[in-house]
Amino acid sequence: MTNLSKFDSAIEQLDWAIRLFFEEKAYVPAITLAGAAAGIFEGLDQGLFKEIQQHLVLKFKQFELTPKAAANHLNLARNAFKHAHPHESDDVSEIDPEFEAALMILRAGSSYSQFDCAVPTERMMQFWQWQSETNFFGN
Repeated sequence: MTNLSKFDSAIEQLDWAIRLFFEEKAYVPAITLAGAAAGIFEGLDQGLFKEIQQHLVLKFKQFELTPKAAANHLNLARNAFKHAHPHESDDVSEIDPEFEAALMILRAGSSYSQFDCAVPTERMMQFWQWQSETNFFGN
C-alpha cells in the first residue's frame, strides 16, 4: 500500500488529463480528470477558485464574461459529464469538448501553480508550450 496525498493524486489526474487531451483526443475524460484535479487544488486553498474566476473574466473579456457567468461556466462542462439529473436533458451539444478540456486543464494547472511547492511536470510544460504556440485561447 502507498500513501498518496490528495495533492499528489491531483497532480496525477492533471497529468493524465493532459495525456488524454494530446495523445487520445479524449476530451470528455480530460475534462473530468482535470476538473477533479482543479477541485482538489481549489479545495486545499479556498481562495484559488475566486482567483481563477477573476483570471477567466480578464482572459476571456472578448466573451464579456461577468464574474457570475465565469463562475457558472467554470463547472458547466465538468458537471455536464459528471452528473445526471432525472428532469434534465442528457444533451450537451452546446459544449465544445476540446475547448472545455483545454480550459479545465488551464484552470487546474493555474490552480496548481499557485502553491509554493508547485513544480510543473513534463506534461504541464507540454500543455503551456502548446497553448503558447497555438494561441488556442486567442490571447
